[in-house]
Amino acid sequence: MKHPVAICLLYFLMGNALFAQEQIGMRLENHAGVYSLSLQPAGNLTNPLKWDIHLASAGFFADNNYLFIAQTNTFDLWRRADTDPFLTVPDLEGPPPADAFLIDYFKGNKRRFAHLNVDISGPGLALKIGDDQSVALFTKMRIAGGAPRLQTQFGYYEYQQRPLLTTFSISNFEGA
Repeated sequence: MKHPVAICLLYFLMGNALFAQEQIGMRLENHAGVYSLSLQPAGNLTNPLKWDIHLASAGFFADNNYLFIAQTNTFDLWRRADTDPFLTVPDLEGPPPADAFLIDYFKGNKRRFAHLNVDISGPGLALKIGDDQSVALFTKMRIAGGAPRLQTQFGYYEYQQRPLLTTFSISNFEGA
């Protein structure tokens, strides 16, 4: 190898530029069991176990650039959501209480987006019959939706600055 430093640097730079699909996690490896069969139906053949039982699982993912909860994290939100108030920044009069969750809206001319993914898996069973055959039964429900390119006119501050009952035009947008 003539240039090991250059090759290592090239791998490092390429690794930062690569992107993979999100939310796949460990569902494609051979120990994932019944849960992986919705993505890879033949995956149970490489599983070293003779049988696999899946009781239940659930997942939720939401992403947007419309609103956010300021200065918090998932665990803090989970722990304090039942006891602390949620206040919107545009409606505040004076300083907010120290224990409040502040909901604010993104500003600017960027197009807005929203994505939602709910994944619920019920009971499932996979049985391996020999080395080359397998049979499985599983239940799963998935809800996915998104609006990738919403117009800037739908931004909270942009919309609120318009006089009441004023018409405005928007171009076509897509959603699923």
